[in-house]
Amino acid sequence: MNELNILIGNEIKRIRQERNWTQSELCQGICSQAEISKIENGHNSPTVDLLQKIANRLQVPVSLLLKNRKQIKKLKELDHTLLKLTREGNYDRIQRNEGIDLSDLTSEAIILFNYYHMISEYRTGKFDYRTTSVKLYRLLEKKDIKYEFPEIYLRIKMAISILYAENDDYRQAEKIYKELVHSDFSSEEMKVQQLKITYNYAKLLFKVKNFEKGLAVTLEGIRLSVLLNDASYIAHLYYQKGEFFEELYGFDEKTCRAYTMAYELFSAFQMVRYASIVKEVKEKYLCL
Repeated sequence: MNELNILIGNEIKRIRQERNWTQSELCQGICSQAEISKIENGHNSPTVDLLQKIANRLQVPVSLLLKNRKQIKKLKELDHTLLKLTREGNYDRIQRNEGIDLSDLTSEAIILFNYYHMISEYRTGKFDYRTTSVKLYRLLEKKDIKYEFPEIYLRIKMAISILYAENDDYRQAEKIYKELVHSDFSSEEMKVQQLKITYNYAKLLFKVKNFEKGLAVTLEGIRLSVLLNDASYIAHLYYQKGEFFEELYGFDEKTCRAYTMAYELFSAFQMVRYASIVKEVKEKYLCL
């Protein structure tokens, strides 16, 4: 047994048990139960094709099966530190590496840090949005990030689209959103991330007054939310739906139903601030 086999086997077993699956349920249509047992115990090394099939069945990226718990913890800690500094506007500290542990970083962590560093340089005016976009694209080209580190891939692509939108280059921003919402990610976690992209894409279309297309994107977001059984953006999407209906049809039954559903969902999820905003701004549309 080698260390990599043990790492992969332990991770497959951990995720399988989190889902309360038996080995028989995991291996169905993929390989024999005996093979899964040997892989989980570190005795066999799965082929690349088999590892991809197992990852698809578990609905996780292959890269997750190759990480150990220590690496995942360090990556999350680094992300938390950099995100906090970014939200506080402490870009100079990111550029000076102040209070940031950069020892023993994995390839994924290095890419993540470089991403934050580039954004901090843009926010402090060291580079304009075009130069920053080019640098971020080059960062994506260093490895096959889309498949190895899909979460970071999405984050970087979203950052580029936001840079374009902030600087009124809506055509380029929309091009990226279209690519991302139509990307085929195998894991459920990444499909949930696509909901956020769908929501932001619809916001962009509303801003450029492409109401019919924006409505179609919003309806797709609602459909995906139901399909994935994920409520992260469902209330926001219904509010978007109301906004598009309002622009297209004015004071209409469809508009009222959409805003009312948004209000009821915000209230049900105890998102009090959002519920209050809907009630205050769209009160005439609410059927309460």
